[in-house]
Amino acid sequence: PAVLGLSLDNNIVPKLEYLVTRLSLDGRQLQKLVLAVPTMLTLNIESNLGPKLDYLQTRLQLDDKSFRRLILAAPSVLVTSTESNIKPKLDYLQQRLILDGRSLRKLILRAPSVLNMKLEETIVPKLDWLQQRLDLDDVAVSNIIRQKPRILCYSIPN
Repeated sequence: PAVLGLSLDNNIVPKLEYLVTRLSLDGRQLQKLVLAVPTMLTLNIESNLGPKLDYLQTRLQLDDKSFRRLILAAPSVLVTSTESNIKPKLDYLQQRLILDGRSLRKLILRAPSVLNMKLEETIVPKLDWLQQRLDLDDVAVSNIIRQKPRILCYSIPN
């Protein structure tokens, strides 16, 4: 793995210190994060990790405590592209489900694994299936997902 080729002093330690400071992590939380996504240690703080964390926290209007909980619940978001994955996913959910910023934040906090889902392969088909199967309009689908966002985590029949 690429992590094994990293310099402890020049790469790993600065990233761990950054994450501890940026997310106010304790040792156990840091360990959980690193074990979940060790490849995050290969990311550049200034050009990747930092801007990604800033974007997510700002976009979802999260306080530090809620943001830390989100990252710990969906750690793979750290190695997910902001421009080609996270941003389009949040934009789509907000538009399709007619969500304001507060409602989007609430949805993501209640079902953080949505951030790990593929938009075109998972989220869009699930919302389409739900809408068609139950013969719902856009507002009704939005209301259901707002009330029970974890519905997006369930499997649907092929």
